[in-house]
Amino acid sequence: MEWDNPSTQATNFRSVPSGVNFEGITYQGIIDAYNNGTDVNDEFSGNGNQRAACTAGRLIAFKQGTIYGLVRVESVTSNAAGAILSVKVARP
Repeated sequence: MEWDNPSTQATNFRSVPSGVNFEGITYQGIIDAYNNGTDVNDEFSGNGNQRAACTAGRLIAFKQGTIYGLVRVESVTSNAAGAILSVKVARP
């Protein structure tokens, strides 16, 4: 399964550094997770950092304009039927 963002080209996804704790993360922690993360590149050919693999347990940070967020993939249904996500957002 994949999380696709075809409509904007303005949201960037990053894999977060190890040790980031979704449960206790703060406003600044979400921003730091993005800023210290690694761009999601080449997970899907030709999509740069606009697509991120959606696998259970993964944390993905994103930024769109001045809004930062952190997504935790709770579970993924086989055959790309869907996923359950938890999201935390840091808005200015």
